[in-house]
Amino acid sequence: MSITVEKVDKRRIRSQVTRQKIIAAAIECYQQFGVENTYMEDVANQAGIGRATLYRHFNNQDEILTEVVISELGELRQHLKKDLATQNSPAEYIVKGCLIVFQECPKQAITPLLFKPEASSIISRLSIAEEDFVNMGMELMQPFYQRAKKAGLVREGVTLSQMVEWITRFIVSILANPSQEFKTKKQVEHMLNRFLLPSLLIEQGSE
Repeated sequence: MSITVEKVDKRRIRSQVTRQKIIAAAIECYQQFGVENTYMEDVANQAGIGRATLYRHFNNQDEILTEVVISELGELRQHLKKDLATQNSPAEYIVKGCLIVFQECPKQAITPLLFKPEASSIISRLSIAEEDFVNMGMELMQPFYQRAKKAGLVREGVTLSQMVEWITRFIVSILANPSQEFKTKKQVEHMLNRFLLPSLLIEQGSE
């Protein structure tokens, strides 16, 4: 029994290693050829594996791209959870979270490409449900929302889901169309405090 389990574990590990190799190879191909001009054969050659092996893990290019994007979003989520863990102020939580996304997202290999206007056809093919993005936002925002709500800082009628959607749309719009007026970190921080926070939170002492 133990020998059988050991064999299964080894196969699972080999499968995971191969899968990660494929993802790394796909990223290399996307950066070299572009997402639209990368084919399964390119990925297989870059990974140093046969096409049959590649197709055992992924049925098509869209599945690979989806896996890449999910992986990068997972890394970003972990970064946010770590850096926001010590934030006690709801306002600072929102501002720092947005600044982290603006700073870290462009560093990723593939996800920034999805915010370009010509990427709409690519996004429509990804097997990432909208609720996946919403759930990630809900997970990150819920602790701060509860604290802000308890402190009476959330504007009346603003629910957690509404707050998540508004912040997400705000972030995506900036990533897709960078502001020509707000370029530096200080300028972006001012924009967040001036235009985003007032729509979500009540400034302490203002009411």
